Amino acid sequence: MPAALSLFFEVHQPYALEPFTFFDIGSQAPFISQRLSQELLQQQASAYQSLAGALLQSLDTYPDLHLSLSFSGTTLAQWQSHAPQLMEPYTTLARHERVQLAMAGYYHSLAALKNPAFFVHEVNKQKMLLEQLFNKQPVALYFPEFIYQNQLGALAHELGFKMVLSEGNNWFLSNAEHIRLMHHPEHQDLNILVCHKAMSSKINQWLTNPDLKERFLNAAFEQHFLSDMLLVPIKLPQLISQVGKGIATVTQQLQGLFEAARHNAMRFTHIGQFAGTPALEPYSVPRAISAAPGVEDLSAWQGNFMQTTALKKLYHIVNQAQEYQANELLEKMGPLLSHDHLYNLRKDKPQTGPYDAAHDQYIFLMNILAHAELQLKALNPGA
Repeated sequence: MPAALSLFFEVHQPYALEPFTFFDIGSQAPFISQRLSQELLQQQASAYQSLAGALLQSLDTYPDLHLSLSFSGTTLAQWQSHAPQLMEPYTTLARHERVQLAMAGYYHSLAALKNPAFFVHEVNKQKMLLEQLFNKQPVALYFPEFIYQNQLGALAHELGFKMVLSEGNNWFLSNAEHIRLMHHPEHQDLNILVCHKAMSSKINQWLTNPDLKERFLNAAFEQHFLSDMLLVPIKLPQLISQVGKGIATVTQQLQGLFEAARHNAMRFTHIGQFAGTPALEPYSVPRAISAAPGVEDLSAWQGNFMQTTALKKLYHIVNQAQEYQANELLEKMGPLLSHDHLYNLRKDKPQTGPYDAAHDQYIFLMNILAHAELQLKALNPGA
């Protein structure tokens, strides 16, 4: 039987940090910059609209097409505030009967690794938002950059999910190339669907390079024809950043992708169709892995002094705020927990945001955390 192709469109946009200086500590300055967030979103809104239109048109054109989709809570909150014109097409897309939703936490944070109790709050908040906006609940959970290890699978199982989306570890890539649907070693009713890194790379190349010919895709589909399922993540914000104003190229390439898949007898599917399918092989990942570019572990978020210092301080304050029941402060800090703010402290990462260097973002973040610590001390002077 030919492979099932599952295209997974992910939309996550964190808030931009406020350029928070030393002199703002103790003031009423906000933690996040609505102005910078709005400016970035306004640059991308037209492209988002074009992509939504292209996907909706494709669902009409190809009756056998199924898609998977995910939004972070921070994305939807920004769209509602700064680009409400995006809500209608993406609501139509999310509610489509052949579109299945997956989810990460509301903020796309690392809380599942650092503070599981806060992660449960984050998941519940996201579930409520998806139900309110789309009248639909996801069957699959995933973690930022498809981070995965056994304990995260156990947490997903505890939260009632039937499937987790994961990166593949070295054992998997060496021994189970054609098997993508596996199960948790302890919870056999929790399926683990592993991303197909090679196919993901080729399809993302195809979407951004109009000079590639159809034989490029044909060769890729032929090579992986025997795989049981090809889960292909496509990050819309990165796609838009890569092509800039050339979004029409992406919409044309999408049509070419769908045509090539049909020509090669690939089956389209969404992740929900595999949530209850019995998986035959266990997938054990004792140490955390990720799909972050250039690494296979967590070093994308804790690979230098700035990252480890900020990560430790951030979750120390979250833990204390929970202990003091400082719910208002926790809510205000939520956007700071988006994993991007730590990922952007990588010194080797090209700076594409509103700041000049990773060090600038580190200074702003640490000043915000110093301010939050003062607020905690005011709530509990004896601490």
